[in-house]
Amino acid sequence: MAGSVCSTSTSTYLSTLSSADRQRYDLKLQGSGFKFQDPYSIDKSEWNSDLSLWPDISFGDIWTYLVLTPGVYTAENMKAYKSLDGYNFFTCGKVMPVLYFTNEESVACILRSTVQPSQSHLNDKKSWHHPWVLVNKSTGSIIAAHCTCKAG
Repeated sequence: MAGSVCSTSTSTYLSTLSSADRQRYDLKLQGSGFKFQDPYSIDKSEWNSDLSLWPDISFGDIWTYLVLTPGVYTAENMKAYKSLDGYNFFTCGKVMPVLYFTNEESVACILRSTVQPSQSHLNDKKSWHHPWVLVNKSTGSIIAAHCTCKAG
């Protein structure tokens, strides 16, 4: 497949999912003509913290993904984005540095981070959340996103 970044390795996280959840997770990693590898299976040494590598992602790209993709966010939520938990977590310092990964042949890249939970087990890093976003490198449009939190 053109632009594919495939890996036969699977992550520990993937092995914890039910068959149905694993199938939904796998669908997130499939785009137009490519399949991206499980972000949780990528070695830590392959991630980069250089912001200049990021594609140009606009608020419109984020809005389009969150509002037009089936999920919990509405146009009204996005107008009041400063009241959303994600924004509050970011401004309170609960979002760790965002890292970047791609493969030269791929049309997409992954941005990932670690997020400290809002209340329970604040110091237990095993309970922290690990979101990722799959982004088209040339357009900045969001292809898929996922988090290890209960909401996914």
